[in-house]
Amino acid sequence: MQLTTPPEMTTAVTDFLLGCLALFILFRIRALKDREPVKAGVWSWTMGLLAFASFYGTIAHAVVMAKETLVFFWMPLSFVLGMMVSVFVVAMLYEWKGTRILKKAISVMIPMGVVFFIAMLVLSHFIDRYFIVFIAYSSLAMAFSLLLCISLAVSRKDRALALMAAGIAAIMIASAVQAMRSIQFTLIWQFDYNSVYHFILMGAVVSIYLGVRKSAGT
Repeated sequence: MQLTTPPEMTTAVTDFLLGCLALFILFRIRALKDREPVKAGVWSWTMGLLAFASFYGTIAHAVVMAKETLVFFWMPLSFVLGMMVSVFVVAMLYEWKGTRILKKAISVMIPMGVVFFIAMLVLSHFIDRYFIVFIAYSSLAMAFSLLLCISLAVSRKDRALALMAAGIAAIMIASAVQAMRSIQFTLIWQFDYNSVYHFILMGAVVSIYLGVRKSAGT
């Protein structure tokens, strides 16, 4: 097995760190299940999918693979990422309407995640940068979530939702950084836009977790 070199290897390391953070927060959120079982459930799924995607991505970035193998290897990750975005929107809709909207949200968003994956699967046969489909899907979902979160934070004067909104805004900034693909710097090791994407996501995840925890009254 041959390992990659920076910036791919530093991307793998930052992906691993993101996965560890998401896993830690997953267990912290699970601790809220006695107080807020549904909230703990939907947000745990979100963090669990993020953790899985990050650890999977660590392997993809750390191990040298042939181009055809790498394309095949990314496909399961694309599915997980689509589901993660869908579950994130479900979690935000729960913050808005509670259990009244939960079943409807799941019945709409999960199939949307499947449609997104099929679109990526088809486009992967025609273009190299098919991952732009995920960026577009994620951006639309995050834009909707941000607008919803801000409106709720203002109308309810809720600091928990303000923290979540800050996290969502950070996710959108991270997505923009990754889409531009122009950032690269050296700080002992070489880093690129993917590593910066992961660093920003870490801050976003912490902000969202603090919002979830505060909304649960802890």
